[in-house]
Amino acid sequence: MEPSLLRYFCPRQFRQFAATSFCTLSPRHRIIAEGGMPPLEYEFEREKWAMGERFGRYGLRGGVDISKLWPTVEEIEEVKAVRRFRTAKEAQHIAKMESEKEQIRRKNRLDRIERNWATYDAQLAEFNQREVQTEAEKETADQELKRQVEEVRNYFGYWVDPNDPRFSVMLKHREDTLKMEAKMAVKKKKKYGQVTTVSSAEQAEMKLVQDEMKKKAKRDREREESGSKTEEKEEKEEEEEEKEEQRREG
Repeated sequence: MEPSLLRYFCPRQFRQFAATSFCTLSPRHRIIAEGGMPPLEYEFEREKWAMGERFGRYGLRGGVDISKLWPTVEEIEEVKAVRRFRTAKEAQHIAKMESEKEQIRRKNRLDRIERNWATYDAQLAEFNQREVQTEAEKETADQELKRQVEEVRNYFGYWVDPNDPRFSVMLKHREDTLKMEAKMAVKKKKKYGQVTTVSSAEQAEMKLVQDEMKKKAKRDREREESGSKTEEKEEKEEEEEEKEEQRREG
């Protein structure tokens, strides 16, 4: 057993050992035997490998500069070169493993191709059906949009781009008007039975509702246009102010 361990686990034997052996130990070895940390006395103790051992044994209290223990670029390249080195047996084993992986990959690929080929006709028919359905839905949506554009044009008297934000508002006004007319017709039918004509008073009321909706749509449109003009004016004023500041700084 080492003296440093003997001191902690067998104190009596350690004292006997110290009484007979300390006379033959140097001060440095005596410190080590007592479990202490010897000072740096020799030149080899300042080499990198010795400093690493000292840091590993005593930690930070050993006074080792950790930054000097970090491997250099040359040492790292050397380690990489050693790791790339392979014996013939290792190279054969690696080649065999790679070959097996490639065979498995090719087998999986062929199996997937066979499965896809077995269901090719069904998948193609499903794809064509989706294409036809998508085309029909697109055509229906286009026709519905054209109908809405035509209704808005006939109601307000001018064409509006369906991408314009005002289009949805104007279309809603048109739908509200139709609902109002249908509601008044139902009331008239409940009150007087089957009705084929609308009285002049009801026509005047519906006309007032339509005129009010048209005026509201016009006000919304003018408000949006005035807002856009105001934003353009503010942008121009900001650009002029920036140019004026640049001219002053220049």
